[in-house]
Amino acid sequence: MKYSIALLLMMTFGAPPAVADGALPSETVRGIVRPKSQAGISSELAAPVARIGVKEGQSFARGDALINFDCRLQEAEFAAVEAEYREMDAAYQNAKYLGDRKAGGALDVETAKARLDKITAQLQGLGVRLTRCIVTAPFDGRVAELSIHEHETPAAGRTLLTVIETQAPEIELIVPSRWLKWLTQGLQFTFQIDETGTSEAAAVTRIGAAVDPVSQTIKVSGAFKATSSQILPGMSGTANFTSGER
Repeated sequence: MKYSIALLLMMTFGAPPAVADGALPSETVRGIVRPKSQAGISSELAAPVARIGVKEGQSFARGDALINFDCRLQEAEFAAVEAEYREMDAAYQNAKYLGDRKAGGALDVETAKARLDKITAQLQGLGVRLTRCIVTAPFDGRVAELSIHEHETPAAGRTLLTVIETQAPEIELIVPSRWLKWLTQGLQFTFQIDETGTSEAAAVTRIGAAVDPVSQTIKVSGAFKATSSQILPGMSGTANFTSGER
């Protein structure tokens, strides 16, 4: 059994390299391109979708409107509460005026102030809800998945679309923990992408905080030296660490 596990690890990662003193080994390992950021966007609004500004695969910029909801009902509720706010504010100002001139009691002032504070909080809550009538892009990226259509009213918490950041994609590698003898942050390597056939220069940016005790592996992240629109999340390839590269 121990021999089988050792053989499997050798088939996956290759046999331990023979390395001269002070030299870095030459090793290869499979990896995958990951987006720097990814988000599944949902909404708690019980409102129909009025407009969808993007399609699957389409690019967008940070702050662009991705989805617009039909919020006429929410806007009417806001207008009604805003009118109540003006009424409560007038009542408080009047109570305070009379109180300052000893023509009214302190209880009247406190009561009017409490009512004003309550309606103010309601107005603020409705204002926050109105800001969610437009779903804006959190970063520059592309739409990975769109699961809503115009005129639909989504359930609260349902994921409407998934977006990924296309700037500065990362390379995710799972390497043998024995590589920690020579693997360092900043170490350069090349990444041969299967889908494009190109070889891209990259460097190690992060090394995992813990070793998997079962597989004796550790996660390593890398970054491309130069980004290209041809490099997409989900692409896979082979990372080649060549002796002497730093």
